[in-house]
Amino acid sequence: MQRRALVALAGAGLIGAVAAGGALATSTTPGQALPSMTGDLKRRAAAFPQPVRVGDLAGRAVLGPMEAQPLYGRVDAPPVVRGADGTLFLVVTRAGWLGLGAWMGLGGTPAAVPLDDAALLGEHIALVGLTRAELDALPSFRDAGAAPVPADTVIRMGIVGPFH
Repeated sequence: MQRRALVALAGAGLIGAVAAGGALATSTTPGQALPSMTGDLKRRAAAFPQPVRVGDLAGRAVLGPMEAQPLYGRVDAPPVVRGADGTLFLVVTRAGWLGLGAWMGLGGTPAAVPLDDAALLGEHIALVGLTRAELDALPSFRDAGAAPVPADTVIRMGIVGPFH
């Protein structure tokens, strides 16, 4: 009897924890980043970095860390550059007018996103350390002082699962 009560309590606690976790993983406002999601995602993505060839990143869609996964832009060419201090940056052409600038050249401007703020999401890239406002606030990227990383170079990037 006592064992059955403990199992029932443990099951109720597990269900409550899952329900509470599910409540934190949903957004009440469509299109809004989930509370503290970018910090948590960045930490989780860094836990299991995956090898990826730099040349395979060019053209990938860059998505926001929300359930709707809005298109923030596309990875440009060269896809990865090394700053003067050795930091790696992902070159992202920000989506411009109606989100089309990233692939039609209509107003998209390139930005250098720190590689630590991006993670692999299937065939896409997810921004896990920047919000859309922070991405838009980055200065336009210019090649001065940044050396392109060769396309056949293998780097390590974090990986995340779907946001829904």
